[in-house]
Amino acid sequence: MLLFDSEKKLEKAFTKEQFDALVDLLDQRQGMLASSREITDVKAALKADIVGVRNALKNGNADVCNEVISDIAAVRSELKNCMTQGFSEIKALEGRLQRAYEPVQSEIKSLELRFLRWPLGVGVALLLVMAKGFGWLGF
Repeated sequence: MLLFDSEKKLEKAFTKEQFDALVDLLDQRQGMLASSREITDVKAALKADIVGVRNALKNGNADVCNEVISDIAAVRSELKNCMTQGFSEIKALEGRLQRAYEPVQSEIKSLELRFLRWPLGVGVALLLVMAKGFGWLGF
């Protein structure tokens, strides 16, 4: 019945726990083997269990998929709302910035004219002094 010649060879092939478990199993079976009918019954029961689990997973996956799709839609709508709020805030800030920029821009223009007048005035005065010095004016 056993593939090994003696108990010693069998003990060397397995650990002590494995050997004890094998001996207990053989004692329980008492030399009886399962019939092919019992094996086919077990196979059929396992296949039915597998099909049931697959169907449960499909139904569960459909529920999970629907939940994920609804969550994605909620996130998209929330993102869209946040984007519109962000854009409106940006527009408001642009308006405030434009209103603050206009007085500064007009002040810069007036300063440019003031700074342009001084060099022109100094240049004209220098030209008059040089013209008098060289006798170009006649007085």
